[in-house]
Amino acid sequence: MIDISDPANPTLAGSYDTPGYAYDVAATSRYIAEDALERILALGEGKQCLALGPGIGTGEETKRLVRRLVAESPLPLVVDADGLNCLAGQIDAIDRARAPVVLTPHPGEMARLSGLSTRQIQADRIGCARSFAETHDVVVVLKGAATVVAVPDGRCFVNPTGNPGMASGGIGPFGYLASDVMFEIPAQIRELLEASFPAPGTWPVTGLPLRGQG
Repeated sequence: MIDISDPANPTLAGSYDTPGYAYDVAATSRYIAEDALERILALGEGKQCLALGPGIGTGEETKRLVRRLVAESPLPLVVDADGLNCLAGQIDAIDRARAPVVLTPHPGEMARLSGLSTRQIQADRIGCARSFAETHDVVVVLKGAATVVAVPDGRCFVNPTGNPGMASGGIGPFGYLASDVMFEIPAQIRELLEASFPAPGTWPVTGLPLRGQG
């Protein structure tokens, strides 16, 4: 967990008893910015994954940081929520990524990433997810009814389970859960990821989640 608020606001850090679990990485401003890059990368040493996005905001300084993290991180990335919004219009950062990237957009976020409309995304969820995954060499987890998981080699997997409750007002905090599940129990997706990005070693077991306060 990384606390991105200024040092005068210990709300998040004070809620965790585990030493080394909460960090303040905002070096010069209240919001996480590009000057935090080296500190984040240092905190990632010894980790195997970076989860990036929920609650970090979409200010210009934050956008610059996110784009550099995606392009320069040596760790595999799971990008969700504001992390995705920070990449909208600047997806060249994804193309320059050094490590495997998993994107977990809902249809609106997918529209902003791809330049298509939400209506177009929903009209061809599999086709849109597959095209983006193939073009940008990423794994796309397109959330919604019948979540689509698309991998760079063109394969797609559809989860037909779920219920309308996840679309109810106030369900937003579960966005944290979505990226955490992907981040914390990667054994469930290990075969998929290894097939998509063959590389020595194993996929994430310990990692560094990056999110804002909430």
